[in-house]
Amino acid sequence: MQEQSAPPDVDMQRCVSSNLRRASRAITQCYNHWLRPSGLLITQFSLLGSLLQLGEQPMTTLAEEILMDRTTLSRNVQPLERQGWVTVRPDEADRRVQIVAITPAGKDVFMAAIPLWQAAQAQVAEQLGAGNVTRLLEQLQELNTP
Repeated sequence: MQEQSAPPDVDMQRCVSSNLRRASRAITQCYNHWLRPSGLLITQFSLLGSLLQLGEQPMTTLAEEILMDRTTLSRNVQPLERQGWVTVRPDEADRRVQIVAITPAGKDVFMAAIPLWQAAQAQVAEQLGAGNVTRLLEQLQELNTP
């Protein structure tokens, strides 16, 4: 089998997207490792935290707020709903609109997972350096601001 090579003007080692996606997978694995005792994945922890901060939201509005595709958000909400950590109900004014809200049980599981999340945060800060984490967060905020 012959080895394929990328065109000379494409250096995947310098591709911002590829490197961010790899880093994201590594960070996700770290957080999921630390959160495992809580029964939450970092995606679920983040979603519950967003609902705590924002309050109940229409599914489409929540997707826009967290920069997630609405279909992906629906798939991520389903296991939380099965666990009883969120509710999804039709809006009273427009039954086509789905309202997502965190439940007391969802708040409890989120609050119980905070020390585990803090341990993951500490590990990442130790690996990257606190100053680098601060700069990284600032840069990511810039990228995430529409």
